[in-house]
Amino acid sequence: METGVMSKETKIQNWFDDLVATLRKDQLMIETGVASKDLEKMYQILFNEDYDKLHENLRVQNTHYFIKKLVIDYLTEVRRRGNNPEKLALQLSESKILVWAEIKDDDESTEDSLLLAEAMVNAKYNELGFHLSSTILESSDNYPIPEQFSSVI
Repeated sequence: METGVMSKETKIQNWFDDLVATLRKDQLMIETGVASKDLEKMYQILFNEDYDKLHENLRVQNTHYFIKKLVIDYLTEVRRRGNNPEKLALQLSESKILVWAEIKDDDESTEDSLLLAEAMVNAKYNELGFHLSSTILESSDNYPIPEQFSSVI
């Protein structure tokens, strides 16, 4: 066997050792009262064998995880393309992100960049049940950002 390459058995053993160490760390934090409320809540659900609540909790965590990743990927893609809008605001929900963008009048390059960034994240996250939808306006439209949106730019 090559030096530095772990066997399948070693990888499995290490994975379980790490899992047991994490469980013991969590146990110590709970017993000493320093565990976060979320950690305590998760273990209470497990202790009670409340599988409906467990899956509900996991769904919420998954939603937060994927919405965060979608937003980061979208903003990264917008920045990578280099055509930044004048204004950019987001409204988050459980399965979709609404984008409110304002661009300079007749700035087709920025509009195309925003639409391509939207298409990129939708292609990646749509099969997971998450998507992004853009409203793109020009400066001369003179509409304020709706109050339910959070300004990014």
